[in-house]
Amino acid sequence: LADKIIFSNPGNKAIQELAMSKKAAAFRNLGLVEEFDGQYYPALQYYLKSLQLQKQLNDQIALADAYANIGVVCWNLGNYPEALKNDLNALKISETIHDTAGMITAYTYIGNVYEKQGEFDKSLARHNAALLLSLQKNDTLGVAYAWNNIGSVYGQQNRLDEALPAFQKAIDLALQQGDSSTAAFALGNIGNIYRLKHKPREADQYYTQAKAIHLKLKEERGTANVWINLGLLSIDQKKPAEAIERFNKALAIGKASGILEIFEHAYAGLADAYEMQNNPAKAFEAYSLYVIYTDSLINEENTRLSIQAQMQYEFEKQQTADSLRNRSQERMNKMRYAQEIKRQRTMINIGLGGFACMVLVAVLMFFANRQKKKHNELIAAQKLLVEQKQKEIIDSIYYAQRIQKAIMASEKLIKRVLEEK
Repeated sequence: LADKIIFSNPGNKAIQELAMSKKAAAFRNLGLVEEFDGQYYPALQYYLKSLQLQKQLNDQIALADAYANIGVVCWNLGNYPEALKNDLNALKISETIHDTAGMITAYTYIGNVYEKQGEFDKSLARHNAALLLSLQKNDTLGVAYAWNNIGSVYGQQNRLDEALPAFQKAIDLALQQGDSSTAAFALGNIGNIYRLKHKPREADQYYTQAKAIHLKLKEERGTANVWINLGLLSIDQKKPAEAIERFNKALAIGKASGILEIFEHAYAGLADAYEMQNNPAKAFEAYSLYVIYTDSLINEENTRLSIQAQMQYEFEKQQTADSLRNRSQERMNKMRYAQEIKRQRTMINIGLGGFACMVLVAVLMFFANRQKKKHNELIAAQKLLVEQKQKEIIDSIYYAQRIQKAIMASEKLIKRVLEEK
């Protein structure tokens, strides 16, 4: 259906991406179904198809999930280097996008890989990281998973008294959340502790409880693990026939699921059981198969590839950190440069503003002086006009006086003449 939608909408990017997303989710879900049924090779194929689509969509959360799913299938198949490579890819993406849930999952899977490779200190470091993040996130199930895994590593290190409380915490939290699967694995692990403490009755009780839950949930790996542990318990009790029966039940599950680890432990137990029965031929055959499967799981090449994957992750993480530091320093330099430019521009603007004010004052003074000059010229012209008018008036007065004097002289002369006559 998704292919049909994609083909029918060649120019609509949004619809195509939505259809691709649904297709990737469908492949993922098919993988989960196959993984739950213990069919790891078909599950791996579906997960790889989902991964290719998620790469095209660039959905970082879904991409990290795809890598994690591939990692856990490879872990189940005993391909630890490939599991570690994919788990580290998932961790890198989750750290980049600050996806706490994705980081918890990745740390858990990486810790499981290191445990299978005998790198117990590295395993504990990853499981403790998952525990811390789960506590910070208030993820009760995550805390339960972490305690179960930590207890398992403690058991491998023969720290039995530390392992028991860790497993009990896992059981209590898992049952509180209704997760009987995790509780079953923890119950089986407690059985292992009691077996190592040489308490077969308690061990058998816990194994029986775990087996009942795994069978109910149809969990093949968990069921096979319990059969193997029950077989080892039979070996401890000098019951080789019972042990052989139990190991063969585990082998039947291994053949159906392809989980190499089941073959490794089952054939190792069979070798001991046949030796206890004084059957050297069968014991040698079982031991030879054990060596073959052990070599498939842990050898120098696989160890080299695992170290290479871890080193590559550390290198890329350091590069990312350096890149972030460089980008941060570059950003700080740009900010300082921008602030300096802003400061200089402010100073320039202040200077330009001051200069503009000076120019304005000069212009105003120029026009004021010009206006004053015109005013003075007007006053001078008016003064000159007044002086000219004043002179004209004075001249007129003087002229009148002369005329008057001339007239008065003539009158006297006339009067004298008249008198003489």
